[in-house]
Amino acid sequence: RMCEETTGIVVYTQTLLSIVETEDVLLGRYSGRRTINPKILLPYAPVQNVSSISYETNSNIWVATDVINFSIDYDSLPCSLVLSQDITLPARPTTYNTYRFKVQYTAGYTNITDIAPGIMGAMYMYLSIYYTNRNDDISEKTAQELLLQEKMYLL
Repeated sequence: RMCEETTGIVVYTQTLLSIVETEDVLLGRYSGRRTINPKILLPYAPVQNVSSISYETNSNIWVATDVINFSIDYDSLPCSLVLSQDITLPARPTTYNTYRFKVQYTAGYTNITDIAPGIMGAMYMYLSIYYTNRNDDISEKTAQELLLQEKMYLL
C-alpha cells in the first residue's frame, strides 16, 4: 500500500472511492457563451472503469450523475474525466469555491506482467530498504532518508 500511495499506481486490481476537487477546463463556446466545466483527475492509475460519479451540492448533499455524461481519458496519467459540453451542473458550492466529486472506480493491473519493470524494481528497492531497517525506529524517517542511508551503507 505504501508503494501505491507514493507512486499513485495501483498494482493489484481493486475498487476505489475517491473524493476529488476539480480543476476547471475551458471547453470553448456553447450557445454563444463561454463555458467552463470541471475536470476530474483521479489519484490512482491505471483506471480500468468508472462505475459511479456524484457531486456535492451547496447543502452538502451528494447527487449521483450518469457516468456517460463524462468524457473519460483512460490512457492519461492521471486518468481524467471531463463533463460533456451539453451537461451543466448547479452553481458551485460556496464553501469550497470548486466542485467536489465522489468517484467510484476500478484501478490496477489485471496481470503482473503488465507492470513496467522500472516500477517493479523501484517497489522492490523501496520494500527492501524497509525490510533492512525493520528493527529500527523508522517512523520519523522518509523513504528518501532511508534510501540515502542505504546508499551510504553500500559505499
